[in-house]
Amino acid sequence: MTNNNLTECQLERIIECADEVLSALAGTNEDVHRDDSTKMCRLWDDLNDRHAPPEVVRTMARALQEYRKAPKVSFYRDGIEAAAKWVDQLRESYDNEYGYHDPDTGTFEFGNDAQREYSDTLVDVAGGIRALHPNTTPQPAPAVEAVPVVPEKAVVGEMPFLGTKEPAYVNGWNACRAAMQQPVSNRDELPEETGSLLQLRNLIRQRHAEWSQATFGDVGPVGPLKHLSKEALEAAAEPGDLSEWADMQFLLWDAQRRAGLSDGEITAAMEEKLKVNMARHWPEPKEGEPRLHIKEAGNSPVIPDGWIMVPKEPTPEMREAFHIANEEAESGRHGVWSPDHQWQAMLAAAPQQEEI
Repeated sequence: MTNNNLTECQLERIIECADEVLSALAGTNEDVHRDDSTKMCRLWDDLNDRHAPPEVVRTMARALQEYRKAPKVSFYRDGIEAAAKWVDQLRESYDNEYGYHDPDTGTFEFGNDAQREYSDTLVDVAGGIRALHPNTTPQPAPAVEAVPVVPEKAVVGEMPFLGTKEPAYVNGWNACRAAMQQPVSNRDELPEETGSLLQLRNLIRQRHAEWSQATFGDVGPVGPLKHLSKEALEAAAEPGDLSEWADMQFLLWDAQRRAGLSDGEITAAMEEKLKVNMARHWPEPKEGEPRLHIKEAGNSPVIPDGWIMVPKEPTPEMREAFHIANEEAESGRHGVWSPDHQWQAMLAAAPQQEEI
């Protein structure tokens, strides 16, 4: 039994044989007593030599190792997040239908208190759903004296950045500030956006959209996208500069809005693109280099360095170039050597690759 793929029948038989040995050693086996050396030897031989020899034990141990190394997907957590996102989308659609931006105060308002309360309730519902699967609480980081660039805590009526006395926004700001103080020990374990953080993020997005529209007017998405490429290069030079990341996010939001694309459309496109990327072949990654997938040859074979693509049959121009070069070589007047001279002349007269 050297096959790495053990069948269910084989595994069941190994368990049964092991149970026989263990029960005999424990004195609970009605057929074999632990002092009966002959029968005990038969049980051990049946287990170790027939059903679980060393190669089988090794296979099972390796399979267990691979299982422990493999990333575990929490389907329960995925379901919780999917439900919370559905509520987020419901609230976003409701806000778009019943809410509006007040140009005088720069805030997002509703027609009446009932509509605002319903929107806030959806935020609370989404947060409550996510709370069903809380993140592991990170260990507190050593206290470091920070330079106060924004208020440490917002108070209703005293938050000029928000421009509103709405308690939900103030709560969102304070929750965001608290999250900033939490250490992130692993790039793959970033904290999720809770309802309050998501609300603050959406508020910042709305405020930026209002400012951008008032400042730059009705222009298309191309300008922000070109500006985004510039900011990306600056972020590549200083990956730890959060202001560069903020600029890129603002420009991406602005380009998306000016292109008339919704978050739902972008999300659907991302889902399909992820499938495409996962099906592609990628080279060994190199630090500081862009990740470009390996393109399949198809009808455009890869041409090695020092080679060019030429027609299967010489073109009239190539033939004419050969005759001229041949006459030059035979005359001896140009100090050229045949056949290299003719060959170089034909290559020079050959159509370029894009013309073939």
